[in-house]
Amino acid sequence: MSSMRSSLTRIAPACLPTISYLALLNLGGRAALAVGADPGVAQCAGQIASLAGIALLWRSGICSTGRIGRPSAGTALAAAGVGVLMQAASSLFILTVGGFGDSPVSEYVFGAAGAVSSVLLAPLVEEITFRGFTQAGFKDLAGRRWGIVSQAVLFATCHTEPVQMVYSFVCGLVLGELAEREGIWASVEAHAVCNALGVLSAVLG
Repeated sequence: MSSMRSSLTRIAPACLPTISYLALLNLGGRAALAVGADPGVAQCAGQIASLAGIALLWRSGICSTGRIGRPSAGTALAAAGVGVLMQAASSLFILTVGGFGDSPVSEYVFGAAGAVSSVLLAPLVEEITFRGFTQAGFKDLAGRRWGIVSQAVLFATCHTEPVQMVYSFVCGLVLGELAEREGIWASVEAHAVCNALGVLSAVLG
């Protein structure tokens, strides 16, 4: 019993960021919908609520945090290239197997507010949550490799459609490796580029 309690005590800080992210995302979104906000604004509200929770975790020092990294022109270009490749691979996967919508981010496209949520807020909040807190927490527990894999699994399970879960897991691995090599800011950029291309595809398509 004591060993189980000890294991849970060690795992809890690694899982806490994901749990708080999901709880606040849903709470903020549902609260906005309850007062008559459109879906895009509700998405923004959920992401902002999650960002506030992340800020509290960051200040509390309860959870481990990933490396921020230093921006440079070369790394920025590489991160943008990773984002382009992720979007291309995700779109090709969907076209091949069918399933979720017309685009990897079509569920997020609800007008201008939805686009802001997808391209700006979601990459920032999700990268800090998964490639920052969660990856660092599991890395402390089981090492670099399992830190990347564990956060990718949790990231995928936050996307409930089966086809989307598959490419979200792969993208989570790619972003996790990028965050380890170049820092969280680089994974934020790659995520933002990927989502921006998805939104553009959904709008033009």
